[in-house]
Amino acid sequence: MDRQSSRRGRRRALAGLFACALVPAGLRAQSSVPATIVRFTPGTGGATINGQLKGPNDGARDYVLHAEGGQTLGVRLQTQSPETYFAVLHPYGDTVYGNESDRRTTWSGQLIDAGDYRVRVYLAREAARQGRGAAFTLRIDVK
Repeated sequence: MDRQSSRRGRRRALAGLFACALVPAGLRAQSSVPATIVRFTPGTGGATINGQLKGPNDGARDYVLHAEGGQTLGVRLQTQSPETYFAVLHPYGDTVYGNESDRRTTWSGQLIDAGDYRVRVYLAREAARQGRGAAFTLRIDVK
């Protein structure tokens, strides 16, 4: 390997580490988060899920649903815990929306691509680390 290739490789590795540092803790390590397939009742495009989070080992849950490009996805999170958030993840892993910064309890948006989207419900890093928990109700609608 020549010097230029070596430098390029180091830069890519550093860029990857830097990008990971900017991602909220609840959104990292997508593969290690327990996932549940969301099944809609025939004739409807919505599902209501009741769940429980408990840090540090069960501080996040993914709910996976298939949607087509052009459909509208709606998400509503109800919880008594101000330390519980949700994010919508694109089939390729990018974050479509996350409510950690604006703390909205609902989101709706038109999807561009078809695929398996994830709605992740998660505890704030500090709450999960301290072993706190939260009950929640999640409503997912696809139109």
